[in-house]
Amino acid sequence: MARAKAKPKFTSHEDTLESAVGGAFSEIEELAGEFREMVDNAPENLHGSSLYETRESTADTLENLSAPDVPDALGEIGVTYTQAAGRGKRGAMSRATRAENAASILSACVDAVREWVESNPLPEEDEKESDEDKTKREELEEAHEGADTLIDELEEAASEVENAEYPGMFG
Repeated sequence: MARAKAKPKFTSHEDTLESAVGGAFSEIEELAGEFREMVDNAPENLHGSSLYETRESTADTLENLSAPDVPDALGEIGVTYTQAAGRGKRGAMSRATRAENAASILSACVDAVREWVESNPLPEEDEKESDEDKTKREELEEAHEGADTLIDELEEAASEVENAEYPGMFG
Protein backbone atom coordinates (compact mmCIF):
# COMPACT_ATOMS: atom_id res chain seq x y z
CA MET A 1 0.00 0.00 0.00
CA ALA A 2 1.47 3.35 -1.03
CA ARG A 3 1.93 5.99 1.59
CA ALA A 4 -0.09 9.13 1.09
CA LYS A 5 2.02 12.16 0.32
CA ALA A 6 1.98 14.59 3.22
CA LYS A 7 0.12 17.80 2.52
CA PRO A 8 2.12 20.95 3.15
CA LYS A 9 1.31 22.78 6.34
CA PHE A 10 0.70 26.48 6.25
CA THR A 11 1.25 29.08 8.92
CA SER A 12 -0.25 32.53 9.18
CA HIS A 13 1.90 35.54 10.06
CA GLU A 14 1.24 39.17 10.92
CA ASP A 15 3.85 41.84 10.41
CA THR A 16 4.34 45.47 9.47
CA LEU A 17 4.70 46.35 5.81
CA GLU A 18 8.29 47.46 6.24
CA SER A 19 9.28 44.27 8.05
CA ALA A 20 7.41 41.99 5.64
CA VAL A 21 9.03 43.60 2.59
CA GLY A 22 12.43 43.35 4.25
CA GLY A 23 11.89 39.70 5.14
CA ALA A 24 10.76 38.76 1.63
CA PHE A 25 13.74 40.47 0.01
CA SER A 26 16.10 38.92 2.54
CA GLU A 27 14.88 35.49 1.43
CA ILE A 28 15.19 36.50 -2.23
CA GLU A 29 18.79 37.63 -1.66
CA GLU A 30 19.60 34.38 0.12
CA LEU A 31 18.15 32.35 -2.75
CA ALA A 32 20.09 34.44 -5.26
CA GLY A 33 23.29 33.73 -3.36
CA GLU A 34 22.59 30.00 -3.25
CA PHE A 35 21.95 29.85 -6.99
CA ARG A 36 25.02 31.95 -7.74
CA GLU A 37 27.12 29.63 -5.58
CA MET A 38 25.78 26.59 -7.47
CA VAL A 39 26.68 28.24 -10.79
CA ASP A 40 30.11 29.37 -9.65
CA ASN A 41 30.96 25.95 -8.18
CA ALA A 42 29.50 23.83 -10.98
CA PRO A 43 31.91 21.31 -12.48
CA GLU A 44 33.18 22.17 -15.97
CA ASN A 45 31.25 19.29 -17.55
CA LEU A 46 27.95 20.92 -16.46
CA HIS A 47 28.72 24.32 -18.01
CA GLY A 48 26.33 24.89 -20.89
CA SER A 49 23.88 22.22 -19.71
CA SER A 50 20.21 23.10 -19.33
CA LEU A 51 20.49 22.73 -15.54
CA TYR A 52 23.47 25.10 -15.45
CA GLU A 53 21.71 27.63 -17.71
CA THR A 54 18.52 27.49 -15.61
CA ARG A 55 20.43 28.02 -12.37
CA GLU A 56 22.39 30.90 -13.90
CA SER A 57 19.20 32.53 -15.21
CA THR A 58 17.55 32.20 -11.80
CA ALA A 59 20.61 33.66 -10.06
CA ASP A 60 20.67 36.59 -12.50
CA THR A 61 16.94 37.24 -12.10
CA LEU A 62 17.02 37.19 -8.31
CA GLU A 63 20.25 39.21 -8.07
CA ASN A 64 18.64 41.99 -10.12
CA LEU A 65 15.84 42.46 -7.60
CA SER A 66 16.24 44.92 -4.77
CA ALA A 67 13.97 45.91 -1.95
CA PRO A 68 12.03 49.09 -2.72
CA ASP A 69 11.92 51.94 -0.26
CA VAL A 70 8.81 51.74 1.87
CA PRO A 71 7.51 55.28 2.47
CA ASP A 72 7.46 56.23 6.16
CA ALA A 73 3.72 56.87 6.01
CA LEU A 74 3.14 53.22 4.99
CA GLY A 75 5.77 51.35 6.99
CA GLU A 76 3.54 50.48 9.92
CA ILE A 77 0.63 49.14 7.85
CA GLY A 78 -0.29 45.67 9.07
CA VAL A 79 0.23 42.74 6.69
CA THR A 80 -1.13 39.23 7.14
CA TYR A 81 0.26 36.44 4.98
CA THR A 82 0.32 32.66 4.83
CA GLN A 83 3.41 30.58 4.19
CA ALA A 84 4.12 26.93 3.61
CA ALA A 85 5.96 25.51 6.60
CA GLY A 86 9.00 23.28 6.35
CA ARG A 87 8.61 19.53 6.27
CA GLY A 88 10.61 16.74 7.75
CA LYS A 89 12.49 16.50 11.00
CA ARG A 90 14.49 19.65 10.37
CA GLY A 91 11.69 21.66 8.83
CA ALA A 92 13.66 22.09 5.62
CA MET A 93 12.00 23.76 2.65
CA SER A 94 12.86 23.48 -1.01
CA ARG A 95 14.16 26.56 -2.77
CA ALA A 96 10.95 26.61 -4.83
CA THR A 97 8.85 26.69 -1.65
CA ARG A 98 11.00 29.44 -0.16
CA ALA A 99 10.56 31.47 -3.37
CA GLU A 100 6.80 30.88 -3.31
CA ASN A 101 6.72 32.09 0.28
CA ALA A 102 8.64 35.27 -0.62
CA ALA A 103 6.31 35.96 -3.55
CA SER A 104 3.32 35.32 -1.29
CA ILE A 105 4.58 37.89 1.21
CA LEU A 106 5.05 40.46 -1.57
CA SER A 107 1.53 39.81 -2.87
CA ALA A 108 0.11 40.22 0.64
CA CYS A 109 2.02 43.50 0.94
CA VAL A 110 0.46 44.72 -2.33
CA ASP A 111 -2.99 43.82 -0.97
CA ALA A 112 -2.31 45.66 2.28
CA VAL A 113 -1.15 48.81 0.48
CA ARG A 114 -4.16 48.73 -1.84
CA GLU A 115 -6.44 48.38 1.17
CA TRP A 116 -4.71 51.37 2.79
CA VAL A 117 -5.20 53.46 -0.38
CA GLU A 118 -8.90 52.56 -0.51
CA SER A 119 -9.44 53.38 3.16
CA ASN A 120 -7.57 56.71 2.90
CA PRO A 121 -9.16 58.49 -0.06
CA LEU A 122 -7.78 61.79 -1.22
CA PRO A 123 -9.97 64.75 -0.23
CA GLU A 124 -10.89 67.33 -2.82
CA GLU A 125 -8.89 70.52 -2.76
CA ASP A 126 -10.86 73.26 -1.05
CA GLU A 127 -10.11 76.96 -1.45
CA LYS A 128 -11.23 77.55 2.12
CA GLU A 129 -9.14 74.83 3.74
CA SER A 130 -6.85 75.83 6.57
CA ASP A 131 -3.08 75.63 6.23
CA GLU A 132 -3.14 72.59 8.51
CA ASP A 133 -5.74 70.83 6.32
CA LYS A 134 -3.75 71.72 3.20
CA THR A 135 -0.61 70.24 4.74
CA LYS A 136 -2.48 67.05 5.70
CA ARG A 137 -3.92 66.74 2.19
CA GLU A 138 -0.50 67.22 0.60
CA GLU A 139 1.03 64.61 2.92
CA LEU A 140 -1.74 62.18 2.01
CA GLU A 141 -1.21 62.89 -1.71
CA GLU A 142 2.50 62.15 -1.26
CA ALA A 143 1.67 58.92 0.58
CA HIS A 144 -0.67 57.88 -2.24
CA GLU A 145 2.05 58.52 -4.82
CA GLY A 146 4.48 56.45 -2.74
CA ALA A 147 1.85 53.71 -2.42
CA ASP A 148 1.31 53.58 -6.19
CA THR A 149 5.05 53.31 -6.82
CA LEU A 150 5.46 50.68 -4.11
CA ILE A 151 2.61 48.57 -5.50
CA ASP A 152 4.23 48.61 -8.96
CA GLU A 153 7.65 47.64 -7.57
CA LEU A 154 6.28 44.85 -5.35
CA GLU A 155 4.14 43.41 -8.15
CA GLU A 156 7.11 43.41 -10.51
CA ALA A 157 9.33 41.68 -7.94
CA ALA A 158 6.67 39.08 -7.08
CA SER A 159 6.22 38.33 -10.78
CA GLU A 160 9.97 37.92 -11.32
CA VAL A 161 10.24 35.56 -8.34
CA GLU A 162 7.21 33.54 -9.44
CA ASN A 163 8.42 33.23 -13.04
CA ALA A 164 11.96 32.13 -12.23
CA GLU A 165 12.70 28.40 -12.33
CA TYR A 166 13.89 26.59 -9.20
CA PRO A 167 15.30 23.24 -10.29
CA GLY A 168 15.95 20.65 -7.64
CA MET A 169 19.28 19.04 -7.00
CA PHE A 170 19.10 16.88 -10.12
CA GLY A 171 17.21 19.20 -12.43
